[in-house]
Amino acid sequence: MRWSFALPVAATLLAAAPARAEVLPSDVILVEDVGGKITAARGPRAEGYLGKAACAAYSNETDNWDALFVFSAEPLGAFWGTPAGITVRQVTKGIGKPNVNMSAQFCSQRLRHAARMGGITVMPDDPDAEFKSGPGGTGLSGVEVMGHEMGHQWLAYVGYDLGDGYGRHCNIRSFVTGEGNDGDCDGYKESAWGVHWSPYFASGGVMFGNQIEDLGDGTFRFGGDGDLVFGRLDQYLMGIRLAEEVGPLLLVKPEPGSGIEPGDYPLPPGQTKVVGGTRVDLGIDDVIRAQGERWPAAEACHWKAAIVLVHPQGKPPSAATLAKLAKYGNRYEEWWEHATGGRGSFDMTRDNRGAGTAGCADPKWAPPPDGTDDPAPAGEAQGSDEPQGADEAIPEASEAAEPAGEEAGPDATTGPGDAPADAQVPSPDAATAAGDAREAVAGDPGTGASRPGAGGGGCGAGVPAAAPALLLALAAALSAARRKT
Repeated sequence: MRWSFALPVAATLLAAAPARAEVLPSDVILVEDVGGKITAARGPRAEGYLGKAACAAYSNETDNWDALFVFSAEPLGAFWGTPAGITVRQVTKGIGKPNVNMSAQFCSQRLRHAARMGGITVMPDDPDAEFKSGPGGTGLSGVEVMGHEMGHQWLAYVGYDLGDGYGRHCNIRSFVTGEGNDGDCDGYKESAWGVHWSPYFASGGVMFGNQIEDLGDGTFRFGGDGDLVFGRLDQYLMGIRLAEEVGPLLLVKPEPGSGIEPGDYPLPPGQTKVVGGTRVDLGIDDVIRAQGERWPAAEACHWKAAIVLVHPQGKPPSAATLAKLAKYGNRYEEWWEHATGGRGSFDMTRDNRGAGTAGCADPKWAPPPDGTDDPAPAGEAQGSDEPQGADEAIPEASEAAEPAGEEAGPDATTGPGDAPADAQVPSPDAATAAGDAREAVAGDPGTGASRPGAGGGGCGAGVPAAAPALLLALAAALSAARRKT
């Protein structure tokens, strides 16, 4: 009798659970580049271009989004069109980033992050296909590039302190340049380190680093199945995982001749390399000792975003182009849920009609009283209201042939990572050589990309108080179960 009662109730609650809304071609915000003024603002740093594109978009739209993904209908050039994530507002403490507020430049009081994605023609038609950047590529898919650029709202800026009197280490991050080797972070200034994880750090992969397995005999297997996600440290810095949930972190000090350079991208999907080395065990306490506790400890997990397409004056985009952008929007929502372990969600619709996911609902959404699946009208987005600056860039793939005067852009996925706390920092010359080819333009450590997957995990936003108590209990149980996985 108990089951005959419980199952229909569970089915009813699940039917009322929040759901993503399909992203349609009509959800793309079209911005006509009158007089070419927006494109003229392109440069190695993305703020100028993105600020003008955002202001043009908001001239006909409500200030409705936490993030913007700005594409161009035409290639911007390998140097100027490198994908780049820009933090518009950021007030979080304890993540290694300075607080920033560029709201006025972006004509928005709500916007927190903007990403210059470059030419839509350069993005692969399949969001899960590899994004070709530079001669060798990054090993990241098109949708992962979106996720990587978004990740720079929080990542990767921290160091760690083992509490052994040595002080702060930065070698959990990529190593950018050997210059300025008179600093207090592993002997180098902060500017010598990039904003990607070191290839020697078992990071999860979306923000670079690698998937690393300790084989137990003094060797380590780098690389894996290519399922690149936001790792446990990432999720803590993003405010969707509490400090006590992070667990142990692994950094490897490789032996000389490992073949993995301090500025390398993650190994491509399916490729592995066994490397001799020494493990360095870290914990969240080591990060907090160096950076301070994250404040706030957690932030809302649901983001509202819009896709913007800048097109030349008098040349509106084709239906195929709009369909491709809608495809990216839908895939990105799925990918973000997977990459955050179900703890985060995105709504990429123009009118904010998406309700999030079971693991991370829009806090403005509550099941309608009649029991239908239609969410209540979406309200304001949430999230910590704060800004930051340009974070990164990945050169536009196959924009190889550039007009005279435009250089082929460096892989704005910035540079080299490094060995652990007690690991030896590569010599300046070697590190610089490895990093220069992958560095973000104009000293701004760059961006990267990402890879897709399935769902899981829980999220802090949960279901609003207006929901029935039973639904709240079910959501909490689902969240708890997912967090254990």
